[in-house]
Amino acid sequence: MFLNGSNLFIMAMMLAININIVLANDDDNICKSMRNNIGAFNIFNVGLTKTKIILVTRDFYVFEMNRTAFNSNKKKLYFTDLPIPISKKYPNLWHNTSFQEMKNQIIDIRIFTGDDGEWLCFIPLTDYGIGYNLATTETTILTWFVKTNVANERSLGTDEVYYNYVFRYQNVTNQSRGLQLNKDVISDGRVEFAKKVNLIYDWSSLCLNLNNEIYFGTYWCENKSVDWNITGGFTIDNYFYLLGKDFVYSFEKGAFLDRKKSFKFEKQEYRSFIYCKGDIVSKSYSKIIWIILLLILLLLIILCILLFVKIRRRRYIRKSQPPSKKVEEKLQPIKTMNEKNQMKETSQKIALIQKIDEKSQKIQLIQKIDEKSKKINEKSKKISLNQKTNETSQKDLGKQSKTTIGSLRKDKSKLFSEIPPSIISKLSRSDYAGGSSTVSESINPRSNIQKLSTIEPSAISCPSVFPSTAAESNRNFRTIFLFED
Repeated sequence: MFLNGSNLFIMAMMLAININIVLANDDDNICKSMRNNIGAFNIFNVGLTKTKIILVTRDFYVFEMNRTAFNSNKKKLYFTDLPIPISKKYPNLWHNTSFQEMKNQIIDIRIFTGDDGEWLCFIPLTDYGIGYNLATTETTILTWFVKTNVANERSLGTDEVYYNYVFRYQNVTNQSRGLQLNKDVISDGRVEFAKKVNLIYDWSSLCLNLNNEIYFGTYWCENKSVDWNITGGFTIDNYFYLLGKDFVYSFEKGAFLDRKKSFKFEKQEYRSFIYCKGDIVSKSYSKIIWIILLLILLLLIILCILLFVKIRRRRYIRKSQPPSKKVEEKLQPIKTMNEKNQMKETSQKIALIQKIDEKSQKIQLIQKIDEKSKKINEKSKKISLNQKTNETSQKDLGKQSKTTIGSLRKDKSKLFSEIPPSIISKLSRSDYAGGSSTVSESINPRSNIQKLSTIEPSAISCPSVFPSTAAESNRNFRTIFLFED
């Protein structure tokens, strides 16, 4: 599935909502009720040690956090752990008989730090208190503190050794009362064996001036006394944090020490002061998610800006370019297409030319073969013609020889007819006298002529015997005749 920027943004939002819903279910009801100020006010008091912040509720649950869980700059208390019942957190204290007898009469819970350690002290109204050593889990009866006729007196947690801040309400008129602060200290520096807790100062009233700033008066306020309905509180990082039923009030510690000056104060709801464990986890995750969402949003904005700049740049280039360039830009794709088509056509032509060349080469080979075959045919024709001419010449020679022999016969008969018989008889007697009959027969011209006349012309067929011309035949024949003569 294709994911664009809007889809990513929606998915991240849904993820953030789902995480917040899931983590909200992990919130404990006790912390949630305190944060949302639902029902009766459940905070008993807050005490401090050197390393811890301990909050005890009225139904005896304990929230224990590191001191770093409080953010002084933001004025926020983060409950990093879930609450634990005192029965599981401090089982030795819970199963103590004296604690079980007095637990329903407790009016104040404070932490005292002495030479013998850090003690969580529970103070009843009319009886001895009970102390629980946080380090050794030891319990002890506190004989040094008996609350009598001061039922509205409460402590403010501090990490100062041997000391605690306390507050009370004092009636100003029949219809109004004022908040007063003081500071006390254990007598001998050891909580377990202390015999008395002494007040250090006279009670000072918390007052408001005309500028709505606080200051501490001697006993009564000149302008207006403060009644914030405080039930507990603590001091940390040079600030007082007083816990009212509806709001948390904070101001500088110097206001109590320097009573000639006025100081500003802040008022905030518990929703902005307390953060439960589920809120912390969900807040950390939600911060990451919101950072991711912001990054996605920034990327979308950057993309939109880049797109806008690109469009504006194109428009500017189009406006700034002359028309010919614009036309060229429009025709450029057509040109490229034409060039491609031309390249295809040329490649096709080249392929055709190559094919034609191949065919022409084949044709040339065929022509050469034809020429050779023609030459061979011509030679064969010449040979056949030579054979025919030889045959015709032989026939002509035969005919010629017949005519020449016939003419010779006629010439010889004429010649012998012209020779006188006396000469012929002389020649025969004088030249060949005394010879045999065979010799006389051989040189008898009449007999030779008769023999020659009996030769058939068809018997003379050899061209070597009968020459090709009549002159040569006559010449040869004459020699034969002379030889025979």
